[in-house]
Order: sequence, then structure tokens, then C-alpha cells
Amino acid sequence: MGLIFFLENEVKLKNTKTFKNTNQDSRKHYLADGEWKFQKVEIMEVTEIYADGKYSTVIYQISMKRRSILYELIVILPMFILFLLDMAISYAFASPAEKIAYKVTIILQVSFFSVMLIDKLPPTSDYPPVIGNYLIMWNIK
Repeated sequence: MGLIFFLENEVKLKNTKTFKNTNQDSRKHYLADGEWKFQKVEIMEVTEIYADGKYSTVIYQISMKRRSILYELIVILPMFILFLLDMAISYAFASPAEKIAYKVTIILQVSFFSVMLIDKLPPTSDYPPVIGNYLIMWNIK
């Protein structure tokens, strides 16, 4: 069974709410602490013209933004610290065996840090929790 279309003179689709009311209702029913942050809903009433006549459509465009603070804490910050430590040990006066052992220790520490953050942090929030800030500062020491 295919889609059934009605000409505009038979059925005219319209949005009954104003732009402001639609955005308020969407924010009210949207999960605030999700991984995605709701920004706005745009509503467009369009009349499409085809060979057999005009058709009424309503287009809802939902704008959302991904909250990336968790990924920045788990991936970017530890890798940046790893890069800095790796550069520092490269210029240190030590034997190659000590340098390799230290670099392996750094890799293990960053892996452990990432696993701890994944277990302790909620997957979604606007700001990092206090435990996340504590773990980051503990790891930098």
C-alpha cells in the first residue's frame, strides 16, 4: 500500500501552534540531561506543485547540538597529557630502556584513567561532575 495524497483544495495542512509555543512545548517534553541538547524547532508550511496539482505539506526542522564534554574529558585531555609527557621524556637524560619503560607506564596510566572516567562519569551532562574534575586533577599531579 502506497502513500495517499490529497490535493491542497481537499486537505490543507497547517500548524496550529505558534513558533514560540512549539519551541516551549518541545523543551517541556525533551529530556534535559540527554546526550543531545535541544536548540529549536522551525516550522515551514509549504505548497508543493506537481503535474496533477498542488499539495500542502508541513516541514518540522529540529535543531540539536551534541554535548561533547564527556568525550573531551575521556579522549582529548588524556591524549594531550600523554603527548606532553611523551615529549618531556624524549628530551630526558636516561637510557633507552628507562624511556621505553616510562612511556609504557604513561600509556597504562592513560588507559586506566579513561576506564575510571567511563565508569564514574554520567554519559550526559552540561558540565563535568565534581568526581570527574577530581580524577583529572589527581591524574595531572
